[in-house]
Amino acid sequence: MSSRPIVAIAALGLLLLSAAGGVAQAEDSAGQALFLEQRCHGCHAVPNAGIAKAGDDTVSAPRLEALGDRYKRKTMKRWLERKKNAEGYTHLQYFKGTDEELQVLVDWLIEQ
Repeated sequence: MSSRPIVAIAALGLLLLSAAGGVAQAEDSAGQALFLEQRCHGCHAVPNAGIAKAGDDTVSAPRLEALGDRYKRKTMKRWLERKKNAEGYTHLQYFKGTDEELQVLVDWLIEQ
């Protein structure tokens, strides 16, 4: 039996896996781009993504890491829309973008 069909199947499997990873990377890139575009890094750092806080040190805002361990996506979305108070605090800025962009940002934040 020739090994060509096995090699072809293995190559196809690797191609499919890399394509799936490319989709995840594109979503990560879109979420990170929105975070930077919305100037969220003016107050927040995201250490897992290599994003340092760029703004005024007098603003005390939490580092955004391990959010998925503490919050659900719906809670984060409502927080950024300023419809929910979290742990006694209200987010200072409204999200300025579409619902779809907000969902991409929330998904990215939860994964960090």
